[in-house]
Amino acid sequence: MTKKEKRKLEITLKAYDMLIETGVDNFSVNNLLEKISMSKGNFYHYFKNKDELFCESLKVAYQNISSKIQAEKQPENFEEKLYELYSIYLSKDEEAITYLSLVNQMYYMYSSDKNIYLYSYMQEMYSYIFYSLEQIMKNEIEKGNLKEDILQMIKPIAATADGMLTHSFMLKDYDLQKELKSYISFISKQYSLS
Repeated sequence: MTKKEKRKLEITLKAYDMLIETGVDNFSVNNLLEKISMSKGNFYHYFKNKDELFCESLKVAYQNISSKIQAEKQPENFEEKLYELYSIYLSKDEEAITYLSLVNQMYYMYSSDKNIYLYSYMQEMYSYIFYSLEQIMKNEIEKGNLKEDILQMIKPIAATADGMLTHSFMLKDYDLQKELKSYISFISKQYSLS
């Protein structure tokens, strides 16, 4: 890692910590720069703007959190593979919940194709989810475990999981882990060949 990459990572991690403290709407680049003793001109050497910083913070946090909550054993069936794919959604880990809350805040505050950084970040995430779901489903179809028409469920599964995530932030008594597991079990039973 180069010196510039290390410094960029330090800024990113500090920004993520501040996002946790302040929330997205109260975040201030000026306050961040004050805390890390950096000029605005120097900041723009690393990031084009606050939106790019936010998205870089989310990427780094996602990588850190997902590596911590990896499954201890290799998933064996369709349901377990989806649990692993949605491990951050299903985690009761406070870091994962905080991360998801920030993603939710950013999505609703800044979502539009005009915000190229967040839009690009979300496109990357959905491409990853769609590709992963497709690979999991095709693998299970090849093994003779699932009906082929489950492939039509890739986008609906992703959209439903995200809707459930949003509900979990809006409704205090909504148990995301329970509801998502129940939904995955329902899909599994609907498309199972056994």
